[in-house]
Amino acid sequence: NFVFWKILTMIKNYIILAHKAPEQLQRMITQLDDEDAMFFIHLDAKADLTTFVQVVKGQRVQFISQREHCLPCEGNPSLLTRCRSLCSG
Repeated sequence: NFVFWKILTMIKNYIILAHKAPEQLQRMITQLDDEDAMFFIHLDAKADLTTFVQVVKGQRVQFISQREHCLPCEGNPSLLTRCRSLCSG
């Protein structure tokens, strides 16, 4: 009898902050995508969502619905903290 072992793979989650260059973003996702990755895209509130959705495609690509300005401001939480809160809620 042969025993088949399922190779355990780690799912990678990429959180990407974007504000311009959707074609470049698509190229980066294509390079990083090894079929064991998910891509969560936070698009700056000033960027055109329609253009990014038309260009950036993939089964494992998801745009974060709550959009904020990507540039951190003095006195506001850090960009990483804001990004974590966007992804959790």
